[in-house]
Amino acid sequence: MHLTRSARKSHEVFFFPGTTIPCLLHQYGDAHRLLLGRMKVSDLSVSTPGFEDLKALLGLVIGARLWRGLVAIDLLIKMVCETRPYELEHGQTDEVHRRNMKDIETAIATDELPAALTMATSRLRLIPLDRSTPRPVVGVAGDIFTRINPVGNQDLFAWLEERGCEVWPAPFLVDIMDFSLRREWTRGSLGEAALLGALMLRKNVETWRVRRMFRGQVKRGDEPSYQEVLDMATPYLGEEQNEVLVLNVAKMVDFARRGADGIVDAVCFNCMLGTVSAAVTGRIRENHDGIPITNLVYSAVEGNQRAMLEAFLHQVKTYAKRRSQAALAAGADSPPRHQGLLARLWQGG
Repeated sequence: MHLTRSARKSHEVFFFPGTTIPCLLHQYGDAHRLLLGRMKVSDLSVSTPGFEDLKALLGLVIGARLWRGLVAIDLLIKMVCETRPYELEHGQTDEVHRRNMKDIETAIATDELPAALTMATSRLRLIPLDRSTPRPVVGVAGDIFTRINPVGNQDLFAWLEERGCEVWPAPFLVDIMDFSLRREWTRGSLGEAALLGALMLRKNVETWRVRRMFRGQVKRGDEPSYQEVLDMATPYLGEEQNEVLVLNVAKMVDFARRGADGIVDAVCFNCMLGTVSAAVTGRIRENHDGIPITNLVYSAVEGNQRAMLEAFLHQVKTYAKRRSQAALAAGADSPPRHQGLLARLWQGG
């Protein structure tokens, strides 16, 4: 609506990704086109290509460039989340991140991503920090949009950080594109498998090129492999579930296994995949030392999310304190390293 009323050249294209998964997103493109028809706007079109359409539209070279950009942004967001809670000057990390995003956008267009990434990570490393007080770590899972977008989740990351937590975000698009491609590869015919195998090899090379630039700079940059995702999600869902559902459940298990102090499952109103994910969080909690997990459903009207978050926050801090005390107790019970060495020598070990 805003675009139709703005000064523009005419014949613009309003673009956002489509989908083939069971999601309300299917209806958005058609609804926008119907709306433009009712408004008698004929010089603005809406494009919502799915993954296959996007591959055909972009081609291999531009697609590889876009993939590198997505991986880079995903890792930069993780780096921002590991930096912002400890900044000495409030707002500095967000300002640096805005500059970095502009530079990455330009670099994807000009194919100069390495130089932009070097500058982006340097800016983040130069932000003065105070890490003297450890913070509980909260993993944020959920549907692809709501879990990462501040408009969709009512600025969830900022709310948690202001109350003493560090946010560990799930990936945005990178995981679903990678997982879907691998699943296609395992199910395709011999000819399709060969083609997809070549595509996967190119994707893996491009991913490695980006990830090596973040080596040692992002604590939680690694994501589970395809087989690890299946192994983590299968006990709760079976093997043949929807990709987004499998990834979301696996990510919550991954958070619990790799040291998160709490997990938020943030989904939009009436999200079918979110509803199924919420149904298994109780079992995930039971299987992982009672880790706090809250299921938050966001709609256009703010409901009781804040009250639920307050209760969740109390559980997170209690859980983190208990884990810290257990770790200290375990350290106190262990003999000093030199004593253990002497004992092994005495025993001939």
